[in-house]
Amino acid sequence: MEHPYKAPTPQQMDLIRHAIGGHEMAEVARKMGVTLNTAKTHACALYKRLGVAGRPQAVARIHELWPELMEDIDAGMPRLRVHLSMLELEVVRRLGYGEQFKQMAKRIPGVTEDMLKWRAKNAYSTLQAANGTQAVHVSIRGKLIVANSGLPAIR
Repeated sequence: MEHPYKAPTPQQMDLIRHAIGGHEMAEVARKMGVTLNTAKTHACALYKRLGVAGRPQAVARIHELWPELMEDIDAGMPRLRVHLSMLELEVVRRLGYGEQFKQMAKRIPGVTEDMLKWRAKNAYSTLQAANGTQAVHVSIRGKLIVANSGLPAIR
């Protein structure tokens, strides 16, 4: 069965390309040569088109549904050898699918919201990512060689 989502427009892919670069929305707008309001309009249209709430989720959904659209973005990016715990990788993955720290903390016994935030920041740093959008892209694109520290994944 085919999915109900329309592929992103060229402008929306341009927005995603710059967002993956770790840029804030004002910088994305400048790089696209549009006003901040126009960039926000493209972003809102993209989120609605994909049925998501933000940039990390949009990146995850595009990777999931149209991996070929991400190939040109991925082409010049090197593989990274990283040491992420399974918890850190899972936190980044879940953030990409829209789960909030508060929701994760409720689902995992003995883990606090602050602990999850710290793990996410550590993952961003390890992945050399400026923000969650960039971290989600790096973790999904399949160019990671992850060394498991033995911590269990979030279920």
